[in-house]
Amino acid sequence: MASDLVQRRFTPAASNRVWTGDITYLPTDEGWLYLAAVLDLHSRQVVGWSLQPHMHSTLVKDAS
Repeated sequence: MASDLVQRRFTPAASNRVWTGDITYLPTDEGWLYLAAVLDLHSRQVVGWSLQPHMHSTLVKDAS
């Protein structure tokens, strides 16, 4: 099991210290698209994203 390095401290003192990510799906006329996004918890800015028609590991790798 992975260690909890954040320990619920969701407001880091500086940028590029703690990033988080999420995946969601979007319905389209041609099927589902999957969106993976990586956020900097300090600035709340998107630092990476990927949009693909599948939810394979490359979706997350391409977002980071």
